[in-house]
Amino acid sequence: MQIPVRKLSQRISFLKQVGSALVFHYVEILAVKRCTYCTIKVVDIGQPSPASHPQLLKGGELTPGTSSEEYVLRRKNFLELLPEKGLAIIAAAPVKMMTGVVPYTFRQDADYLYITGCQQAGGLAVLGHECGFCMFMPEANSHDVIWEGKTAGVDEALEIFKAERAYPKRKLREREEEANGGGRNAQSTKYLY
Repeated sequence: MQIPVRKLSQRISFLKQVGSALVFHYVEILAVKRCTYCTIKVVDIGQPSPASHPQLLKGGELTPGTSSEEYVLRRKNFLELLPEKGLAIIAAAPVKMMTGVVPYTFRQDADYLYITGCQQAGGLAVLGHECGFCMFMPEANSHDVIWEGKTAGVDEALEIFKAERAYPKRKLREREEEANGGGRNAQSTKYLY
């Protein structure tokens, strides 16, 4: 009979009953860069997924208890409430820093999470009758990937979050100018809450 005592990513300690005595065993395990509980390749999208966290998410869920179809339905219902030529731009929460290099624990903006299901910082969601659901995703540099892990990009926005269009965030100004015909009309901007 074995009783797990402590399980770390690279070490396992357990108690084993030998006769009437409990013997403490310590086993060193090499870390393997693959999921031992599934045979499919795990795609890292910068947040938990059913493949990477099967104990947390069921198949088809983006967040615990909420499927990707639910997020599509939420966007559809939101678009029905928008005026005919209305446009909604919802920004993800930024990363806030305690000191120069120490961030606070990240908490996603509730509106952005409710509409997209995306739990990473720095994105933009644009919803409108003409453009549908468009996401502008931040681009990760090699330094960020090493220290913070992979983040969802344009491909993940289309495949995982079911965006109709997706662009890198650096193309936001370019897409805005194309949509406005090269100019801005600040008089037409209204904030409705």
